[in-house]
Amino acid sequence: MAEILEKGLLIGFGLSIALLFFSIFTPYLSIIFSGTQESLDQHDTFVYTIEYGLSYNQNEEDLHINMSLTIEILLSLDFKKNIYFLNISSPLKSTLLSSTSLILLSNSSVTGNFEVIFSYDVNLIIISFQGGI
Repeated sequence: MAEILEKGLLIGFGLSIALLFFSIFTPYLSIIFSGTQESLDQHDTFVYTIEYGLSYNQNEEDLHINMSLTIEILLSLDFKKNIYFLNISSPLKSTLLSSTSLILLSNSSVTGNFEVIFSYDVNLIIISFQGGI
């Protein structure tokens, strides 16, 4: 009878340790095996595109870039200490870009297929998005 009780306690202890292990590591495993990496890649690609447009040689004409996003990205502007900031937010990440030029936005959010158009004037960058490409 004591052997049965001992085996039962060992099995119960093993199961409780297994449950503790899975409860601690399941959130990390779900992040690794879920499709969130694609969304992060899209966010970073969009940020690199906007950063390239902000630092583009302004002696050139307008810059047109075609893009496609499956996530929604929100855009907002901020002004602190003579520096303009563009806040780019997605469901998983947020990025803040700075510029010494004034930035004007045509949209506050983008998703789907669109074209980003950067228009350059003296100390002014206009970023507009045209959808349906």
